[in-house]
Amino acid sequence: MDMATYHAVAAAFPYLRQVYIDAWGEPLLHPRIWEMADIARSAGCSVGITTNGTLIDREVAGRLVKGVDVVGISIDGATAATYEKIRSGAKFEEVVENVRLLAGARKELGSGRLPLISLLFLKNSQNIHELPALLDLAAELEVDEIIASNLTFVAKPEFESWKAYSLQAPSPEYLSIIDQARLRAKLLGLNLRIYPPGPKRVAYCEAKPLEELHITWDGYVSPCVYLTLPLRNGFITKVHEGEAYWIPVCIFGNVKETSLLEIWNSEAYKKFREPFAARRAICGRKRFGFTDDGGFEEIDEDTFEALSQYPLPEVCYGCYKALGI
Repeated sequence: MDMATYHAVAAAFPYLRQVYIDAWGEPLLHPRIWEMADIARSAGCSVGITTNGTLIDREVAGRLVKGVDVVGISIDGATAATYEKIRSGAKFEEVVENVRLLAGARKELGSGRLPLISLLFLKNSQNIHELPALLDLAAELEVDEIIASNLTFVAKPEFESWKAYSLQAPSPEYLSIIDQARLRAKLLGLNLRIYPPGPKRVAYCEAKPLEELHITWDGYVSPCVYLTLPLRNGFITKVHEGEAYWIPVCIFGNVKETSLLEIWNSEAYKKFREPFAARRAICGRKRFGFTDDGGFEEIDEDTFEALSQYPLPEVCYGCYKALGI
């Protein structure tokens, strides 16, 4: 994203609580990432990023501690063999040491628990068996939490076998691993949020479309990062239960042409949000299901049935996030 586009977005920062400088790329590659973070913080926003951790050195660690409030580090394995199979080109031991460096910088600079450090573990069939071991590693590295989400976006049929969830009956083996991880987290005193291994009764997805939005590198505004993925013949390609299908990109304007607040308040965008608002009115703010202690609480059956009168927008069909996974 060029700085002219970023400044166009920044005009709305006084109205926001958090700015997350991240999408489908590596934010630490941006030559002006620290300036971007400073602009957001100066407007009173907390700042977060997600990184693969490969570029964290002593200088970067210091800058993160001084200029960022939340750092998510993707680490999809607890051993080099698994991690390096998934994160091609990255070195497991180097990333582990970089996380240790960041946690150490917090102590050296006396920042307390800022930035909050999360290990982001994308559960799939190749790595889920290492989730309990990741808890031990997290405790050693003195991070704050582990978020174990599901690999839900599949662009090619050959990766369907990587999923570690089921729309029917979750694997007993995977359920056992998840139980082991929860127990391990409790014993270690770690915050652990594990996404469910199967569908749950939820109001709508974790993207929180009534409060959050996504802006692409070139300024397009969308409700969700999954609705602005790379195109193929003008559509986003997805695989759902073994079958490939295509959905259109969902955008409501560009900040280089129209202010972000005007886009947010446009009739088209408000119409998109109507079913989400109606669903929240029915079940209150319990929109996704995660509780404060990292557990998951479903909506009761009667309330869930009442939500059916307000179907989600068509572009959300087939999205596993709308199933609570």
